[in-house]
Amino acid sequence: MKNWSLIISLLFLPIATFAAPNHGFEQEYASLLDKFHKAQEKRNSFISKYADVELNQLQKQQLKSIDCENINSELNYNNFVLNRFEDYTVFMKKHGHTDMNRELMEMDREALLEQKNNPEAKCK
Repeated sequence: MKNWSLIISLLFLPIATFAAPNHGFEQEYASLLDKFHKAQEKRNSFISKYADVELNQLQKQQLKSIDCENINSELNYNNFVLNRFEDYTVFMKKHGHTDMNRELMEMDREALLEQKNNPEAKCK
């Protein structure tokens, strides 16, 4: 009897392992998405605060810094998703989304890289 339960458990181990959620992906995804959202919130807050004011030199530098933070956080997110696109697709389908498009994400990444490498942006 012990042998049968061992054989059955060994047969189902690969299925259980395959079906188990990829917590490493999900945790990193959530962390990068959170950082990206915080960067967006920081920019939105700055823009709202100074909406009716002409920015002085210091404020313009602050905005450039915030924009760079936003670009870098979105680039980190996009790079992660593109590097782990299969995991991303599984994760998104699990949550009811079916419109993942790698090509669009790659185009978005290229646009972000152009923004980052713009000499006026001075992003690191």
